[in-house]
Amino acid sequence: MHYSTRRFILKKLFKRSFIGLLLVIIFCHCLSAQTYNQFNLTKDNGLPSNHVYHQMVDKMGYLWICTPKGVVRYNGYETKLYNHTNGPSNEDIWGLYQDKKERIWLCGISRNIGYVLNGNYHKVVNVTNNLLYPNNIKESDSNIVFVSAYSKKAYHYIYWVYNDSLFGFPLKDFEGNPLLSNSNTLLLIKGDSTYIVKYKINNRNITLTKLNYPNNKYLDSFKHGFHFGFENNMVSYKPMNTYFHAVDFEAKYDIKISPKQPWNKPDTIDYLYAFSNKMNAICKKYIHVYDTSLNEIN
Repeated sequence: MHYSTRRFILKKLFKRSFIGLLLVIIFCHCLSAQTYNQFNLTKDNGLPSNHVYHQMVDKMGYLWICTPKGVVRYNGYETKLYNHTNGPSNEDIWGLYQDKKERIWLCGISRNIGYVLNGNYHKVVNVTNNLLYPNNIKESDSNIVFVSAYSKKAYHYIYWVYNDSLFGFPLKDFEGNPLLSNSNTLLLIKGDSTYIVKYKINNRNITLTKLNYPNNKYLDSFKHGFHFGFENNMVSYKPMNTYFHAVDFEAKYDIKISPKQPWNKPDTIDYLYAFSNKMNAICKKYIHVYDTSLNEIN
């Protein structure tokens, strides 16, 4: 290569490198010049208590916070407290659920249950007058459904809401710890036995039918470990495993899913949970997100 030509190329490369380095320095300087405002929400500026059970962001982007002294809604500028003066009679609220009608249900141990809609609290009439411990709230055929173990009886109840009234039915003929899915399905687990009950709600009435599921292979996985309902699926997993089970009782299929790292290497599960219409798998290397069809979202 001719000397002058090589010198010309080197000058060009140096000029490009210098411009690139200058851009990087300017970019880094801009980043370092940025300031971020940190805001802590505490008892001193809006919370009734610094003890927080649970928090949730609703579809409008508002932050909801459960405390022993009521529920707080924070819109980014100010807080609104729901307590015994304008909300639930029992202020010790530990759970929240937002349904498809955008009602925020407040869950606590009480004989009453209710929801917040358009900023106002609405009390639901408890026809049973039982002491409630709402657990595993689901929506089924436009009904709010949950199970409760907190009663004077040794068995569980299944409850549903119709026209702002709460109805219940004792599960005394169906032994086991109940778990709900969104497909009118109740999974009951007792010792080494696992079985399925289908329910149908008709206004104030409910019918339950015990099913013989054709494939008990993956139902056995629900006897141990952790499990929860996600859309039409029941999900079961054990920490430190590289897979989880999902059973759809409506479509009658069961699958085994392994979260994968790059290069198709299995990832070890620490924790699984469902939020809104997504399920998150917290694993050793990555967080894997799944849609309602259990397809991983990239």
